Amino acid sequence: MTSLPRLMLVSDRRRLGGRLWPDILVEALTAGVAVVQIREKDLSDEAVEGWIVRLREHSDKENLVIVNGRPEVASRTGAGLHLPADQTALFDARPACTILGCSVHSSAEVAAARRLEPDYLVAGTVFSTRSKPGTEGCGLAGLERLTADAPGIPVYAIGGMEPEQVRAVIGAGAYGVAVSGSILGADDPARVAGRFQKALYEQGTLSG
Repeated sequence: MTSLPRLMLVSDRRRLGGRLWPDILVEALTAGVAVVQIREKDLSDEAVEGWIVRLREHSDKENLVIVNGRPEVASRTGAGLHLPADQTALFDARPACTILGCSVHSSAEVAAARRLEPDYLVAGTVFSTRSKPGTEGCGLAGLERLTADAPGIPVYAIGGMEPEQVRAVIGAGAYGVAVSGSILGADDPARVAGRFQKALYEQGTLSG
């Protein structure tokens, strides 16, 4: 497969403040966001499939849509599949999907995920975040350990990501960043997405 984009937008409609998701997506796409992970655990499969259709209406064929924790939806729609850490152990081999990603929080979870030959990992939570109150981040040292456990696999850092932290997480071995609140909760999502893209470019990671 071709190289994955370095910036992943993770959905959380609770952060939209009444704004419409497709509108936010269009703004983010304008600023260069090319991969979106739909993580809406309380929605039905039917509703998530509707989201996938709407996302594709507002993006081009080069943009990637990934669904969190729903292998059947991924299979029916051709979307990528992202497995939360507690689902990884349910599979003995890589599930049928176009793109596979896994969440990891420990070396043991990295080892379990590697059995499935994922295309990428999402590691964290790196820094404290409002979406997971009371959860202490693993920090840059923890991120560095997780990336070292996954040689050859692109690792996205997640958790409290801000444009100013891109340099540090790339320095700790991350391939890119997975972002939710910083973009979705912003008054100008496109501007914030653009700041992430600029920070990634400055680290020499935007292409490839």
